[in-house]
Amino acid sequence: MQKETKKRIIWSFVAAALIAATVLFSVLGIRAGILKNRSSDFAVDTTGLRVSAVYEQNGYYAVGTYDGKVRLYSDADTESALFAYALSGASVRDIAIVNGRLYVAASNRFVYAFSLTASDDKKPEATYRVGLVPERLHFSSESNRLAVYGVSDSSNRRGLYFLSPSATGEVSYTSCIEQESDIAGVALRGDTVYFSSGQSVMCAEIDSARILTPEEVYGADRSILGIAPKGNGYTAIDSEGTVFSFDSDFVLTGSRKNDTGMLGTVFAAGDVFICKVRNGGIAGVDSKGILFSVPSSSSSLIVYASPDSFAYLTSDGGEFKYYTLETAQSVQRQKAIFVPFTVTGALLLLVAVYATLSIFETPRTRVNGFFKKLGKTLFKHKFAYISLIPTFLLLAVFYWYPIVSSLFMSLFDYLPGERLEFVGLENFRMVFMNAEFWISFKNTLIFLVTDLLKALLPPILFAEFLLALRSKRTSYAIRVLMFLPGILPGVASMLVWADGIFGSSSSGLLNGLISAIVPSWVSQAWLMNNKTALTALIFMNFPWVGSYLIFFGAISGVDKEIYEAAKLDGCGWLRRMIKIDIPLIVPQIKYVFIQTFIGSVQNYTLILITTGGDYGTNTPALMMYFTTVVQKNYGVASAMGVMLLIFLMVATIINFKMQIGGGSKKKHAAE
Repeated sequence: MQKETKKRIIWSFVAAALIAATVLFSVLGIRAGILKNRSSDFAVDTTGLRVSAVYEQNGYYAVGTYDGKVRLYSDADTESALFAYALSGASVRDIAIVNGRLYVAASNRFVYAFSLTASDDKKPEATYRVGLVPERLHFSSESNRLAVYGVSDSSNRRGLYFLSPSATGEVSYTSCIEQESDIAGVALRGDTVYFSSGQSVMCAEIDSARILTPEEVYGADRSILGIAPKGNGYTAIDSEGTVFSFDSDFVLTGSRKNDTGMLGTVFAAGDVFICKVRNGGIAGVDSKGILFSVPSSSSSLIVYASPDSFAYLTSDGGEFKYYTLETAQSVQRQKAIFVPFTVTGALLLLVAVYATLSIFETPRTRVNGFFKKLGKTLFKHKFAYISLIPTFLLLAVFYWYPIVSSLFMSLFDYLPGERLEFVGLENFRMVFMNAEFWISFKNTLIFLVTDLLKALLPPILFAEFLLALRSKRTSYAIRVLMFLPGILPGVASMLVWADGIFGSSSSGLLNGLISAIVPSWVSQAWLMNNKTALTALIFMNFPWVGSYLIFFGAISGVDKEIYEAAKLDGCGWLRRMIKIDIPLIVPQIKYVFIQTFIGSVQNYTLILITTGGDYGTNTPALMMYFTTVVQKNYGVASAMGVMLLIFLMVATIINFKMQIGGGSKKKHAAE
């Protein structure tokens, strides 16, 4: 007894420690899951603005928009602008605060310079005319130089235009470099400019010449996307994330390959390159490696980068996202610990359950006995279980994981790479309040009933007709002919019915046949009419004998002595089918029933290809597709999926119970 008491005490302490550890790791995992998708708060509220560029420096915040609005704020008052200016018929391409001036690059081929003083009637101090549409502003930290990268709206011309920031009034550029290829990175130092053009790094000395002739100083294997001064030398990054180090004469001194994936645009922010990853994500990279990687969509646009922060748009004219480098690095840390903490929490939970059960002797004995028996069974049949591992892994990746993910996402406002905000049951409320969803659900019930009737009655009758044929050759030939349409791909079959039989407008075989019988018939588009579209979809794939081979094989396997005995008793063909054939092929009927039930609820391909959900033919499965692909609302789509999952699970459980109940009744009857 004392020994058992000691065991209880020990297991109690172990269970308590494990429960505490489980709670700790679970909380840390959930916290990491939330924080790995957070961003920083920009000091200025940009709600309602179609932001195209932002900039912050020394307590000043500048915002430019696609419709030409320019606003400047300060730390003293981030709600009221120091001044607001509107460009006439132009959008803001880039914006910067340098040496006490706000510079704005506009799509009308001008760069505007404003003082940072407050004013109700603000006018630019200087207006610079450049040869192409300005896209990016570059400044030298060591001299009074301003370079503007410009592109052509209609040709492949690219150019760098050098301005004198001290100028006032309206002036043109002093010097320029024109290229036919993109200029991806620019580094200004004194009167020297280095820039990348394709796989080459070019250099030019800025002087009084109108057109400068650059020279190649370095040739790379891949496109150079960014160049930045570093100490007395320079760094550069290529399209695959390799960072190169150069001395003051631009001689290569070292390189480091980083696993960033293929890069798109790159902004130099001091020693750090802020890089847009083509497949999604924003990465911060320097000569020592990857500093951080924050989520973003593949269509996001970087609009600002500094040594302390950066910002991007989720798409052209989309949502504005801002990060300090500290926040971005914190996001990287949370991403790194999310999976380990979550997995550890799950494992600790399992062990904690075992420790809790082991506190008392009876459950401990049963649990240990279960694991001993399980271990012996696994060892005895180890080769069979090992061979099942690949199957279960594939099921886990492609079936169980999506189910668990959809349950998780249904509670969040989720967009991959953009946001993950907990909303509780809000997504389900939106689905329940959506009248279109319930109309589509009614359509699903109509399709479900008709699909079940089509999947069971015609194939069984056709199988019986085949068996009734006395000529085996004729029966075989009919089976082959009826099987041939099944070889046709499903999409092709749908298109044949949609365009060839019903007709996409007023043509089609059905209209032609009716017109031949009724000359006054007015042809109509069956799938483009609210009154006929749903019925037309139901009648597609007539005569609906797709599963006849299953029933034909099942009925063929019935013992012939049963038929002979029934014949002697005077049992006719119809009575034999109802009393003998159908009861004996119930397993095949249940299989077809379940497969058709699930397939009908989940099917959206037919409606997507034929009507696109219009004309009163929408279904929840198709709404899920459009909500995910078009509206990008993964949370609401997941909530719809969970509701369909619950519907299918309830129907499946009822079906299994009916099978068990039917089997029990048969067993009692036999007894």
